[in-house]
Amino acid sequence: MRGKIIMVEPIFNSGQMSRLVKKDPYLLMVYNDLLKRGHSHEIVLEVLYNSNVLEDSLMTSAYQACRTENG
Repeated sequence: MRGKIIMVEPIFNSGQMSRLVKKDPYLLMVYNDLLKRGHSHEIVLEVLYNSNVLEDSLMTSAYQACRTENG
């Protein structure tokens, strides 16, 4: 496999996703709206992850940057 770049999708982590939501105004707005509609914290984070982080290189980078931050 020499010379090939293998892209690995990030793995969902609720703490990491929570940190990203706190930093991003759009994600925070959607997060709060879904909570108000009665969805659980964990489900909302997974929905945001699946719909905004996966397949988006900028959001994936932001998500990965939240991996080691304290918050």
